[in-house]
Amino acid sequence: MLFADAGIALGQHANVFISVLDEPATMERMREVRKCVERASKLWPNASCGLTIIGAGAQALSVSKGIREESAAITRDFPGAGNTIIVEGTGFSGSAMRAFMSGIFIVTRNRGRIHGTVDEGAAWLAPIASAVSKVQLSPAALVSAAAEVRRALRPI
Repeated sequence: MLFADAGIALGQHANVFISVLDEPATMERMREVRKCVERASKLWPNASCGLTIIGAGAQALSVSKGIREESAAITRDFPGAGNTIIVEGTGFSGSAMRAFMSGIFIVTRNRGRIHGTVDEGAAWLAPIASAVSKVQLSPAALVSAAAEVRRALRPI
């Protein structure tokens, strides 16, 4: 585990950086994300991938300008070989968050996809992460690693 508090947990499985957000992002949390993504990029040059889970509790109808800018900057500064963002939940909040994340991917020309479940995201990402790292990663291994990172969220 790289970092965890009550609202975010960050970890790594082979060349896949995993982040689980259960509360809205803050600038302090974004700084931790940047540090960990930078570390992952150095460990796996040209092979770093990302799997981000945005839980229903992390979805805000309004995202501050600073968070939007830092999210785009991290995505632009560390593009990765493949990235999936899983936006959990349905309804307006889920749709709005998927649209926001799709916009970041378009602006930054990111190689990634937005998914609705961890299983879908892991199935899409595993072959990409395996190909660029030469480490065999299964979707089941990524789902399990994501669940382990999620368990690290610390209650207040």
